[in-house]
Amino acid sequence: MLVMSKLIVTYPEIENFVNKHHKPGTELTYLSGPMSGIPNFNFPTFYEKEEMLNERGISVVNPARADEELGMPADEDARIIFMHRDVAFLYYCDSITQMKGWEKSRGATFEAIVAYEFGLKFRNHRGEEVLSYNPLEYLRCELERIRGDRDDWKAIVEMNRMPFCDL
Repeated sequence: MLVMSKLIVTYPEIENFVNKHHKPGTELTYLSGPMSGIPNFNFPTFYEKEEMLNERGISVVNPARADEELGMPADEDARIIFMHRDVAFLYYCDSITQMKGWEKSRGATFEAIVAYEFGLKFRNHRGEEVLSYNPLEYLRCELERIRGDRDDWKAIVEMNRMPFCDL
């Protein structure tokens, strides 16, 4: 059992949610993007992306839907609880689909690193598979650029960022 704070999410609940939303024979992707600080926690955009991916024959683990179906209120104070739950969701997935603005979200950045370590495929905000992507390299170069530690940051950031963000 996965127990955190006052909210309890068990692995069987996570597995049941995944099974409910994973159509047999389809890829299962985790939808990752910014929520905090956005009206309605960006749920409408999450549902739009879920519909787009479903239309392309891709099953989706949508954290917005999980928040509603598992009875967990969308509350920013519950960030750590959601992050633990979402790591468990990533374990079941074949890929991660990153929505616009993922790199500005602490939770979505964390999810990208976990997905990379789990060996998942990456999809951009249009649902297109991106080959040879390393979110750790992108984030490291962005940090070095911000701090002014390197001169070649632009080429590296553009190489790693381009599939996900409209420059």
